[in-house]
This record gives sequence, C-alpha cells and structure tokens, in this order.
Amino acid sequence: MPHNKNKSNKRKFLRDVNISKTPQRQIIVRGKPVSPIRAATAIKGDDLHSDKNYVLRDKFEFDIDKKENERNGAGVIISRENVDMWKLEIASARYVFDRDITERFSDTKFTELAKAEKPDYGTPIVDQFEYENVTYREADKEKGGGWRLAFDLGETHILDMRANGTFVIVVNAYNFEDKKGRKNRENLQYTWYFSADPKRNFDTDVQNKVISKGRKLRIYNIQRAGTGRYTCEITNDKGVTRTVAQYLSVWRDGRIEELTGGKDNDIPLGRFRWVDSLKDYDKRYPKTRPYKDYIIEDEKWVTMEYNPETRKYEVRKARPGRSISRRPWNMNSKIKWVKENSMKGNVIQSNLNRKQGYWKYNNSPTVYWSDSNDVYSFPNPSVYYDHREDMGFERDWSDIEILNENESNPYLIQGDSIQVYNG
Repeated sequence: MPHNKNKSNKRKFLRDVNISKTPQRQIIVRGKPVSPIRAATAIKGDDLHSDKNYVLRDKFEFDIDKKENERNGAGVIISRENVDMWKLEIASARYVFDRDITERFSDTKFTELAKAEKPDYGTPIVDQFEYENVTYREADKEKGGGWRLAFDLGETHILDMRANGTFVIVVNAYNFEDKKGRKNRENLQYTWYFSADPKRNFDTDVQNKVISKGRKLRIYNIQRAGTGRYTCEITNDKGVTRTVAQYLSVWRDGRIEELTGGKDNDIPLGRFRWVDSLKDYDKRYPKTRPYKDYIIEDEKWVTMEYNPETRKYEVRKARPGRSISRRPWNMNSKIKWVKENSMKGNVIQSNLNRKQGYWKYNNSPTVYWSDSNDVYSFPNPSVYYDHREDMGFERDWSDIEILNENESNPYLIQGDSIQVYNG
C-alpha cells in the first residue's frame, strides 16, 4: 500500500542508517523510513559503519590492567589496601559481575538481582534399597538352615542364594526435596564394600574391601567366597550415609572339613575348607540360569536369559499379558506368595526335612513342587510354566527329579496332603 504522508501515525519513521565520509572528512548520515517490524527484525551488516583502523577485541586484558592491577593465580584482579582506597581502574570493555564478589569491592547494590536461597540439607537420604535372585530368611531359632543361621548371627534376617547365580542389589539416594517435591540427586557417589564372614567363608578373609562403584552391585557366578556382609556408602558434600549391611549366605551342597597337618597328618590346623558333595552341581545349577537385573536407565527390573548363540544375556520378552518390569516384593499376590514361601527352591533343607524343588513319578506326567510349607501339584503345563518363570527357572522340563513311586520320597513327609497350585 502506498505511503500516506498525512497519516504519520499509521507508520513510524525509523532510520535505516547509512554513514559515509566526504573528501573533506565530513561524516554524512543518511536515513530512510522503514516499518517498525522491519526495523525490529532486520539488521543490514553492510550498512553499519566500520573503520579498518580498529578491530573488535576478543581478549579483555589491557596494559592498564597489567601495570596497575595485581592479580591472583586465577587471573582475578586483587584490591589492595591503602592503594585502591578510592578507586579500582579496570579497562576491560566487558565485565560480568558476580553479586557477592562485586559487593566486596564496591558499595554498589544490584537490587534487581535476587540471591538464590541455598538449600538446607545434610548427608544423603536413601530412598531405594532393593535386591533380587535371593531368598529372604527372617531369623527364627525354631527353624533350621538360613532361618537359624540368621538367629545365630544376631541378624534380623539374611539373604540366601545358590552358588553359580547372579546377585543384584541396587540403591538410590537424594540430597534434599524442593517445594515441588522434586528430589535433588546431584554429586552423589556410591561405593560398595564387602566383608567376608571368617566363620563360614573359607575362601577369603577380606574386610571392608571396595568391590564396586555406582548405584548397582551385580556379581555374576557368585560362589561361597561371596558369603559375608555387603554395604553401600553414599557420599555428598555434607558427609556420608551407609546402608544397613546385608548378610548373604551362598549355598553349595557340601560339608565343612578341618585341615590337618604334621607327620601323620593328624594335627588340626584350625583352618577349614568346604568340600563339595554334589559332583554334578554345575550341571544341575548352571551359571547361565536366568536372573533378574535392574536397568538403571529405565528404573525397572527385568528378567535376563542367556543366549547361547551370542553368548550374552538378553532381556527376556514378556509373555502375553504379563509385564517383566515388576519390582521385587510387589503386591502381586502370586509372586509374593512364591517369594515368601519358596523363592528359588532347592536352596536349603527345611526344618521338617522335606526336600525342596520340582519332582514327579516315573509313571505319571504330573509335576509337583515341594517347599518348606507344603506340597503342590500343577494341573496343566501352562500353570507349571508360569510358576517356573516366577521362580527364575527356564520355561521347560529341566531340574525335575524323577522318582519311583514304590521307593522313599524325600519330597514328602508324614501327614502331607498335596494341594493343587492355581497361581
């Protein structure tokens, strides 16, 4: 639309400046009217005045700074008593003021700047402590095995697992929680320590040994040498927080044997070793069994299974209608029942002397499960497979002891009534 000079309020005259010099070195400034939008959004670099005798500095240390102002090792100018009483000359064209530093050298107040409130916090607060692939044994002097061991050790509980398995434990902590409920987790460091139990661990005698860094501790192919207490130390700029030590008992079928010496090899040395009694242990409980792992990036538990082709563990795909990301000890009644009553099975003999695990008779297709509480039968393969998956076993027909019905059954005791397991 053509410009109407009589309607000056419809269009503002902002100068698009063009500077030139006459032979007499007079400076001439010419401008033309432009719209407010164009003036606000467009800059013509070619129209800006420049003088080849001058260049734009990218370093801001001038001769006056070097001569008159003393600097510390970091290059910061130092104000000197009795010398800089009245003024401090800084020649730099650009200077970024820090409020606290500036107020130390001048009486200038920056009222438009608000000081950020420093959060009031102490040592790290632990808000996650989870473990998997173990059996939780609460101390009970009336029971045997792991329950009695926890009582004898003076522990509220211990963690039980079979050798060749994978032990996983994960923690998390925070410094403070802001007004919006957001947890600050900056600059936290995690260090895991291990102390062997000298009375039950005959392979190592280390104390407070650093074994890992980071939120997660994962030990593949754990053996009896891993029997002892595990603690995580979490540090921030305020101090240290330590998790409650968890006692782990790594079970492997065998017996304690005292070492002897002397000419006739009949002098007790006061040292012991563990002698395996199950010769095919590694075959029955292979190192490549599935296990639960915690993915830090996703903050969830998943089931890992070994791929013989790639020779690596991979995340197991969830079967239809079932998630693999459940946290341990969740409220799913089926999984909770399994973990509280049996967990990994075949871990330890009960106080009733009933053997634990999967079994069947050689003349019947029915598979049974015996634990420290009772004996259960599986009505169909689907229910059986689901139980095995929840127990951490492969969805197959392995690890089933086949018995003769006419012989003694170690999985049954007098008075047992077999119940149907429906999940």
